[in-house]
Amino acid sequence: MESSSRPPRLDPRNSAIFLDCDGTLAPFAKTPDAVVIPPAVRELLAHLERAADGALAIITGRSLESIDNLFEPLRLPAAGLHGMHRRTNLGAESLYQVRDLAGLERIATALNELAKGDPRLLVENKGQSYSLHYRRAPERGADINAFAKQLVNELSNEFKLLLGNHVVEFMPGQVNKGSAIDAFMSESPYQGRRPVFVGDDVTDENGFDAVNRRGGWSIKVGGGESCANYRLSEPGAVHNWLRDGLETSGG
Repeated sequence: MESSSRPPRLDPRNSAIFLDCDGTLAPFAKTPDAVVIPPAVRELLAHLERAADGALAIITGRSLESIDNLFEPLRLPAAGLHGMHRRTNLGAESLYQVRDLAGLERIATALNELAKGDPRLLVENKGQSYSLHYRRAPERGADINAFAKQLVNELSNEFKLLLGNHVVEFMPGQVNKGSAIDAFMSESPYQGRRPVFVGDDVTDENGFDAVNRRGGWSIKVGGGESCANYRLSEPGAVHNWLRDGLETSGG
């Protein structure tokens, strides 16, 4: 589905706000470490969290440590590693533990071997999952995706493959951004509010689906097929839409 309409004006007072990071709150960079959240955006999120009485969370493929470094001094509720590591509004953390450690080691070995000899490729060890970034070598996308698909077929069914924006990621199949949103929605202060999720990539589709099932607003940033209800063009448009909602609440 190619949704195109702009989302309605946000009211943080009755919304549970879930936000992806890269490509949504910040433009992509050549490497994940090069992504920057401007101070004005961090300030916006701080005001928005207060206006929503704490019902805001970051939902991303990044680790919680990376999220905290990126949004410092904020320490927001978050689901990192596509939902594997979650921190609640009260600060409690839960982490999915991979059972097939041999499979995880095989992934690490295969990705590092593939990246050997090409400094443009970046293997990212996230503890319970591994990613290979090829944003600096986009012409290698087809062969990297083919390699990743072959590898996941040789692994146990504990692992799934995510083909994202210039990245392939191997992670446990039991968790995703949608399951993380469902977990937040069962807790205070999110419970009973309209869920709103803004994301930009195919890795966000499970989150969009979870929000749609609850009658919420799913918002895709940029182009491409999506099950999202609404569209925003790029991160700057996301910032403006969030600021408009903050004005609604008088924040």
